[in-house]
Amino acid sequence: MIIYGHRGAMDHAPQNTMASFDEAQRQGADGLELDVQLSLDGKAFVFHDFYLDDLTDGSGPLSAMTSNEIADVIVKSRGYGSGDDFERIPAFAEVLDRFGKTLHLNVEIKTPFMASLAGPSGPFPERLPLSEAGIDPQVLAANARYVENVAALLAAGPLGEGMNAYRDLIVSSFDPYALASLREIAPEIPLAFLSMPGPFGNFDALAENLLGKSLIAWHPHFNQVDEELVEWHHGKNRRINVWTVNDADSARALAGLGADGIITNSPALILDAFTIN
Repeated sequence: MIIYGHRGAMDHAPQNTMASFDEAQRQGADGLELDVQLSLDGKAFVFHDFYLDDLTDGSGPLSAMTSNEIADVIVKSRGYGSGDDFERIPAFAEVLDRFGKTLHLNVEIKTPFMASLAGPSGPFPERLPLSEAGIDPQVLAANARYVENVAALLAAGPLGEGMNAYRDLIVSSFDPYALASLREIAPEIPLAFLSMPGPFGNFDALAENLLGKSLIAWHPHFNQVDEELVEWHHGKNRRINVWTVNDADSARALAGLGADGIITNSPALILDAFTIN
């Protein structure tokens, strides 16, 4: 069972910051789950929301800011301690170099297509385009540029040592089009599809059709997991890494169903659930 710190240890430090990733490692997490977006000038940063407003002292979409502007943004501490007031949005390369050789990395790519669905307030609409024909061509072009940039960084590997230098790397996304593009550009990069209940669940079948055997893992929301789902994906030689699990009983139940990984805001809490006293 692999325990991934969700955006680090986000119940204990500002999410997707070096402080959060360090805390997840300190708590004993096997790996990190993190989110990647591109700046206006094509640099990759680790940040979850498409807009800066809720989590930082900045405002507007991260994608509309240059890398120099993003470097000046301060992540809100949210009461974690005065030292955290000075946390910045980390560059993706910085995170790869610090942790890529020692921890399992689950890199969620937050693409322009996803941003076009989310909008400023975040929730996805009830009706989603289910084919490239229904997507704005400018969004598809932005997706392609995004995937090319991220693929180049990933292929360079931690400390510039290439793909073989990672302890274990997997790229996940709710966006099956981006994963399909990444497969074409860099087939050596392991892929996982992120599944969720509700409207965006429409993409499960699309992901299966587009990606099929290319997927080494399936990442469902914990409410979606049952014995049948686990057996079906294990039959396709896929790992099941479940998000976001924040209580011991759920973690033990999921392990009993055969889940291979748990993504959690509090790695220590979940690790304690499997400690034999």
